[in-house]
Amino acid sequence: MVRTKGRHKAPPYVKSDTETTPIAFQKQEILESDVENITDNNITTELTKLVAQEQTFQEILTEMSVLEKGFASLQKVVEKRLSDDRVKEEAFDILCNELGELKKNADFEENKPLYIDLILLFDRVESIRHDISQQASIPSENFSNILETLGDELLEVLYRRGIEMIEFGSQGFDRSTQRAISTEPTMIEAENNQIARVVRRGFRHQNGLLRAEEVIVKKLHIV
Repeated sequence: MVRTKGRHKAPPYVKSDTETTPIAFQKQEILESDVENITDNNITTELTKLVAQEQTFQEILTEMSVLEKGFASLQKVVEKRLSDDRVKEEAFDILCNELGELKKNADFEENKPLYIDLILLFDRVESIRHDISQQASIPSENFSNILETLGDELLEVLYRRGIEMIEFGSQGFDRSTQRAISTEPTMIEAENNQIARVVRRGFRHQNGLLRAEEVIVKKLHIV
């Protein structure tokens, strides 16, 4: 058997799956570097956005604080203005009331003599009616009724002008509304300072007493 001279060819080199060539390794490093760069860029962008948002938020808070102070100052001005207007309105109302009272008082003082004359006329009518009532005839009774009606009409005229007749209250003497023109003796201690009889009725105006009620007062008399 004759052997052929020469070298044997080496079998072809087959790369294993786990073996990495330098070129592939460089590509992988480039990819990893790109990923890291992209990630870093994204983080930087997000941080920049967050910083910008934080600044915007702080600016909004600052503006809101300025607006709040402005509203507070405006509120104080409005409250002061309202308070001043309220004081002026109250002072105006008081002045109007005082002027109204002065006008009423002036009207009353101007017409007071007329009111006194009407009261005296009422006294005269009551006196005549009292005298007629002592008679027992029918014509006297009819005339007494006419006088009573006339007296009521006089009281109505006075009432419409703010003058009222003092109503007879307790039996005791009241110095604030009554004037004793005479006394009547009594032996009963409980009747001391009691009203024996009303001579003339009293009248009051809204400003005060116009005429005191004239009465006769009982006084204790011990023998």
